[in-house]
Amino acid sequence: MVTGQRKDALARRLCAQFDRGVAQQADYEYRSSRSDETAEARAREANVGVLLAKGYNGNDRAARRAHLRDNLGFYGAPVEMIFHLPVDARPGQFLEMGFFVQNVMLSLIACGLGSCPQFSVAGYPDAIRAELGLGPDRLVVCGLAVGYPDESMPVNRFQPGRAELADYVQWHDQAPPATADPY
Repeated sequence: MVTGQRKDALARRLCAQFDRGVAQQADYEYRSSRSDETAEARAREANVGVLLAKGYNGNDRAARRAHLRDNLGFYGAPVEMIFHLPVDARPGQFLEMGFFVQNVMLSLIACGLGSCPQFSVAGYPDAIRAELGLGPDRLVVCGLAVGYPDESMPVNRFQPGRAELADYVQWHDQAPPATADPY
């Protein structure tokens, strides 16, 4: 958990990397190289929706850069959590980390707080390691901006479209054929 002056210093370091045009290079591949066009289209639609809710033109390159820079500044949240794993983490550990982060987010809601998961901050893992004293044996997974949401801000009321249940659930309602030994 990073707060106060240390959080501000981390945000400045990340934004400085971004402002200098340093290419983001996360410690791990975020998405498969095989594209799921339906998922990609939904992600693009959600990104444009967030930009529009912030008052930006969704196709404006400068607006997208400003939004990403805001993200690297943790949207002004008073707390930033950085999640990391051992550098030799296996895929199952990422699943476990996802469970953990989701439970943290749900717990924050129960306490009246809001949060925003951030892969983008993991794009500058060396800056995070340097600022927080993490060793090279740690893999930066993501950040989580935490604070009290300002409900008067339209972006905090934005609800992205959701896929229809039939788009991602396959129902199996037929009993399998009987066999002598089902196991």
